[in-house]
Amino acid sequence: LFAAWATQLYARGWLPRADLPVLILGIAALTAIRFFTSRSLRQLLLYGFGFTQGWFLGPLVRHYAAINPSSINQAVLASVALFAAFTGSALVVERRAYLYIAGVILALSLMGIGLWFMSWWGFGVFLYQIMIGLTISCFYVIFDTQIMIEQFESGTENDPIQHAAALFINLIGILGRMIIILNQDRGQRPRRKSQEEKHHRGPL
Repeated sequence: LFAAWATQLYARGWLPRADLPVLILGIAALTAIRFFTSRSLRQLLLYGFGFTQGWFLGPLVRHYAAINPSSINQAVLASVALFAAFTGSALVVERRAYLYIAGVILALSLMGIGLWFMSWWGFGVFLYQIMIGLTISCFYVIFDTQIMIEQFESGTENDPIQHAAALFINLIGILGRMIIILNQDRGQRPRRKSQEEKHHRGPL
């Protein structure tokens, strides 16, 4: 709710764009959650972290909402569906499967780094980067959920606030990438259509 509120405030122009300070504030709030013991203070830090994430996502939402407003609602619904599906699969998958999922995440991360270097040299791999990032976020939902279940059943740790922050990061990662993917697909359709029309018409 705090993230949605921050995004709405930014979209209305009531919050300035300050990516780096907001990123630093978010990291500071997330780090502070680990060190403080007061439950009420840690909840406030969690709310503050959610607010910074919504603020950080604001420019992306505002940009694509002006181009294709319906894509934002579609991205939210798709993100919630993906998050619920992967969370449900984590509840029924074999215990300790997260050890294998960690290997998959590492491999995808290395692939994403390789694509980043390719994009740096001018290769058009941006959409592939986004798709790999989305896949990593989805796998992290399974990984984090299984870690939480394992810790709860073994009695080693029971920190719902920290767990909520981890799952929220995954959800935000899925949402941001879904917004880009939906609008990327929309942006390419008219281009393909115009190219096909030129091809059928032939040279003038």
